[in-house]
Amino acid sequence: MDKVDHIYKLHEILRNRRTPIARSDLRERMGCSMPTIDRAISTMRVRWGAHIEFDRERSGYCYARAADGGTFELPGLWFNAAEQ
Repeated sequence: MDKVDHIYKLHEILRNRRTPIARSDLRERMGCSMPTIDRAISTMRVRWGAHIEFDRERSGYCYARAADGGTFELPGLWFNAAEQ
């Protein structure tokens, strides 16, 4: 897996959870090392402004809820009918 794959996998895991997920569970689900997970989280926070927070009470990572109740989405490529 390359860097982008790790980011999309992490996003998929966090987006589909209702509760925080522990780093050890992330490592198992993503099939990578702890430093790779840390780099993916850092990249998402710094480059794309993802509001990933660590919940100390539950010892896990999750997306922070926006004021409007929405969650973070990765930027994507959007094409109109003429561009496809």
